[in-house]
Amino acid sequence: MFHPGTSALIETWSALPEAGRIPARAHFDPMSVHTLLPRLWSAQQANGGAWTLRLAGGWLEKLDPRAAPGVDWLALWRPESRPMAEAAVTQAIREARPVVLIAESVLLAAPVEVTLAPLRDRSGAATRLIGLYQPTDAADLAAENIGELSIRLSVAAGDSRRAALSLATLDGRRIA
Repeated sequence: MFHPGTSALIETWSALPEAGRIPARAHFDPMSVHTLLPRLWSAQQANGGAWTLRLAGGWLEKLDPRAAPGVDWLALWRPESRPMAEAAVTQAIREARPVVLIAESVLLAAPVEVTLAPLRDRSGAATRLIGLYQPTDAADLAAENIGELSIRLSVAAGDSRRAALSLATLDGRRIA
């Protein structure tokens, strides 16, 4: 069972049009989860490469000065946790559902739930993420630094809803 803040983001994402596949970013209104705004973040994949932060809520920016627009989201994790964070992004997109990372920091009293949910851009490609850093202990909301996080567990939320397959052609030949 997730923290109520984590559950609120997952429920909001699941209620979006086309949540059976990956919903469009245009359908996600951050004000629908306005109480979570200080801990929300969004990232965009640039040319099939790194997932760079587009926005980071005030709580996250205050606790981790590296959490600024343009920064690689994976760089916010301890080096040994980066492959698992990257795998979670791949899983969220492949299965068209949110994934929650249970993370720890020596500077926090309890774990943090880091939610990431995929979104499609205007072209229909899954190049956006919306996420939430949710401390599970209210005392950690007053923390002055979270430091690098280590992932302890990755959990997919909800049923797997693989994105719809589409037919691709190259020079008139069907290739996928």
